[in-house]
Amino acid sequence: MHTGTEEVQALALNMGRAANAVAMRLWNFASLDPESTQRGISGLGNVGRPCLAIWEEYTAHREEIIFESQMLWLHNMPEENDQEWKEVEEKLGIDKERWIKTRVNQSFFRQIVLSNYNFTCAVSGLQVPELLNASHIIPWATEPTMRLAPENGLCLSALYDRCFDRGLMTIDTNLMIRFSKHLAEQIPAEPYAHFFGKYEGQALNPPARYAPAPHALLYHNSSIFQNP
Repeated sequence: MHTGTEEVQALALNMGRAANAVAMRLWNFASLDPESTQRGISGLGNVGRPCLAIWEEYTAHREEIIFESQMLWLHNMPEENDQEWKEVEEKLGIDKERWIKTRVNQSFFRQIVLSNYNFTCAVSGLQVPELLNASHIIPWATEPTMRLAPENGLCLSALYDRCFDRGLMTIDTNLMIRFSKHLAEQIPAEPYAHFFGKYEGQALNPPARYAPAPHALLYHNSSIFQNP
């Protein structure tokens, strides 16, 4: 959030504002963010009503506001992107706004979740971004308010992402890794021990900021995990 940060400078340039003004506004928002205050980041005091109103609107309509902000950003991108949008519209039969919204949501969730886990698989410790996925704990369609919430995401390599999605793995409320008995029944002992057994009952690699939401883990444990 500092003036010298590359992202702050890029945002300030795009908005036509001074970098220090953008940084100060970010510190205003930090004082309203529970995740920041819990980590000892106090932000700037004396937050005015405009900042408070913006923060309350964001927390109440996070998905819509993220999309709107990204639309503003994309409209300032080079015009060659228009050709890409036209090709998608022609091939897939979807309009540009719907396509952009899907891309924005997926990209935002992936970026914030992988960053939260320092681009490391929370099970195996794999650190190859191309092999990492941002896994929803509560599925996208089940609870719209949690679609873009970082506490509803896990950074998992492709193998464990598929296991988690299909209910063959879960994380309990103590943040311990659990695998379904179905895996042990279907996989020979040696590969099972290498890919799954050694992680059974181990603690999830901790996130940097946003811990998995307990109610999300409970939902996955009870409604998705296959372990009769």
